[in-house]
Amino acid sequence: MTRREQLRRFVIWLTGKLTQAEIDGTATGRTFRRDTAWCWAVQPRLEPATEIHHAVLVDGIWVGTWCLLIAISDNGELLAWQWCGRETTAAWT
Repeated sequence: MTRREQLRRFVIWLTGKLTQAEIDGTATGRTFRRDTAWCWAVQPRLEPATEIHHAVLVDGIWVGTWCLLIAISDNGELLAWQWCGRETTAAWT
């Protein structure tokens, strides 16, 4: 399986409702976890925000034991993101 396919399956699992076992067709999902472990280290390349936005929504979502902080514009454009161990003032600045 190519890395592209592994990343595609990882994103489907991360953003969907299927379990790891359902994604890879096994009883435990261990193969899926082994094949996609590298995906956690992928850092998307985002351009700096240079536009003025009417509104910016900021939120945090827990993924396992990590918190993903995100900022999106009023039209749904991703402006920034950051992983943190917990939601603190320092993490948001």
